[in-house]
Amino acid sequence: MNQMTFELRLLLKTDVLDVRKVAAGDALLSVSKYFDMVRIFLDDTPEVLKSLSRIAALEGDDMDFRRLEDMNKLLPGIGTHILKDDFSAILDAGRENGGEPPAGRADEAAATLRALHTQVMTAVKPPVSNEEEQGELILAACLSQMDHEESNRKLRVLSVDAAAFMLQTIASALSDEYDVFSLKKGALVEKFLRYTVPELFLLDYNMPGITGGELVSVIRSFDEHKETPVIFLTAAETEESVRDAVPSVACDYIVKPPDIRVLKAKMEKHIVRKKAF
Repeated sequence: MNQMTFELRLLLKTDVLDVRKVAAGDALLSVSKYFDMVRIFLDDTPEVLKSLSRIAALEGDDMDFRRLEDMNKLLPGIGTHILKDDFSAILDAGRENGGEPPAGRADEAAATLRALHTQVMTAVKPPVSNEEEQGELILAACLSQMDHEESNRKLRVLSVDAAAFMLQTIASALSDEYDVFSLKKGALVEKFLRYTVPELFLLDYNMPGITGGELVSVIRSFDEHKETPVIFLTAAETEESVRDAVPSVACDYIVKPPDIRVLKAKMEKHIVRKKAF
C-alpha cells in the first residue's frame, strides 16, 4: 500500500466522495481506517483500468472480473456509488457464462474511474498533512469536531490594495472581528483562492496592472465565489465611476480613507459564512 498522506478537509471539499455518509454508516470507523480504504482505491485503480481495457476488447479473464468485483465493493466504503451501475452490468454479463458486457460499458466505466481517480488524487496529496494527529479519531467524531470549529471561526476577509499602509489600516481595524488576509498585488489573488475561501473581498478599485472590475472577473471564475460580496475602496476623485460600476460587479463601495464604522456596517450587511468543506 502506498504511503500517501491525506488532508481530511480536502477530501470533504471534493464532489466525488461523500465522507459524511460513510461516517454515518459506521459509527466506529476511524479516520486512519478510512484513509486506508482511499489508499487501496488509489493503489488498485491502475490494474482495474487494465482489466476494463481487456474486458472491452473481449479478452477479460476471471482475474479481471474479480478485480472489478473487489473495486465495486470498495467504492461505497470511500463514499461513492458513481460506478455501481456500470460495474454491476459488466459483472452480471461476465457471470453469465462469460457473456459479453453491454457495448461500450467497459470503456465508459474506465473513463469514469479514471476521472474519479484523478479527482481523488488532486484532493488527497497536500504538501502538509495532519493525518498522524487525526488517525485514531473516530471519523464521525472528527467530522463533528471540524464542523464545530468551522462554525465558530472568524469570518475570512481578503483585502487587496497596492498601498501597504492601507492594508495595515484595514487589518488593524478589522482583525478583532475578522480573519483578515492581505495582498498587495491583484495578480496573486487567483493563486490565493485555490487554497483559501474568503467570505468577503475588499478591493482597491484602481491598482497597478489590474482594475477592481477586472479582479472581480477573476474572483467570479471560482464556483464558490459567484456571489461572494465585493466592496470597492476608491479615492474621492474616482467615486463617481465606481458608483456607476458597483451595481454590475460589486455590492458596495467606500471612499478612502475609509470610515471604519461605516466600513464595518457595510461588511456586516453583506457578509455570509461559507463552509470551507
